[in-house]
Amino acid sequence: MNGRPGHSMRLVAAIVAVACAAVAAVGQTSITLRTRAIVEPGQPVLLGDVALLRGDAAEALGGIEILEATRHRRAARVDVGDVRRVLSAQEGFDWGVVTIRGSSCRLLGSGEREAERTTQSTARDDDAEPMRVASEIATGTVRGRIAAMLAAYLGVQASDLRVGFRAQDRELLDTRIGGYTAEIRPLAVASRITVRVALIDAGDARIGVQGVARVRVEVRREIVETVRRIRRGAVIGPEDVTTTRRWIDPEIRAATAAEVIGSAAVSPIESGRVVRRSDVREPMAVRKGDLLTVRCVSGTVILRSQGRAMANARRGEVIELESLHTNRKERRRFRVRITGPGQAVTISRTTDP
Repeated sequence: MNGRPGHSMRLVAAIVAVACAAVAAVGQTSITLRTRAIVEPGQPVLLGDVALLRGDAAEALGGIEILEATRHRRAARVDVGDVRRVLSAQEGFDWGVVTIRGSSCRLLGSGEREAERTTQSTARDDDAEPMRVASEIATGTVRGRIAAMLAAYLGVQASDLRVGFRAQDRELLDTRIGGYTAEIRPLAVASRITVRVALIDAGDARIGVQGVARVRVEVRREIVETVRRIRRGAVIGPEDVTTTRRWIDPEIRAATAAEVIGSAAVSPIESGRVVRRSDVREPMAVRKGDLLTVRCVSGTVILRSQGRAMANARRGEVIELESLHTNRKERRRFRVRITGPGQAVTISRTTDP
């Protein structure tokens, strides 16, 4: 990307290796394709941009590149086949611990999304109830039960969720739950969510009421917004951003201040933009050729030595170091985990005879 294919391929390989290792080490992880996603033109499309990820491996999987920047300019959507092909091609990836749902995700630039919103808003103003905060809706009806379910599903308080229903669904929405057992299932996660409703009469073992409702959704989150343009690779400081609470689409994976400050920008971030998790990453702590102090841990004994980094690395990554012996033939290489700028640790595991 950006004229540096060699660098891009190395970056993708590193991300995929981390993701595959994470999947192999944890339990079930789910991937649910969004119906649409806002992506920046000319930038790669990551799995975290087009899918809702749940499970211990979600963070690692979110950084996997699904479409290169050059293909993104030609592609209007990502489908489930694209995701399967990319993940299946990675050595060591285990589908046994990953499930995938959804069929495709439409890719929208920020300008296209605003145009779509305007068109949809104009077309539906006469067919939509006003947006309401979920905590203000009585829970005794299907409308209230949907609002409560969506708050739980999206992991927010009811006071931080706004929902808007279609007028044509009013009969279903006004149905009182009463003695029914309610089964309410969201079918997609986006700014508009389709919800399937079934009210089951346990006494007669039958479905008393069923139907589908479409809901406009916004969540209130604390977001981080840039106050100036951030160049690619720049480490973001507290003076570069501001935090505020704002109503946003649930599909936006907004980064927290802790995730943003001290991180490096993956690509240029324009002033006034909400910073997403995919916009930032851990900055490089070590550059190839740097001289590092290494703590060698063996049982209760800690020895200090030095070595020269053989690759760039971020905090937590494992790389090779080369010892500093004056005779090149006597130099050896060993693996360490980076703990910070100029610092690393290696653990010697010994077994009893």
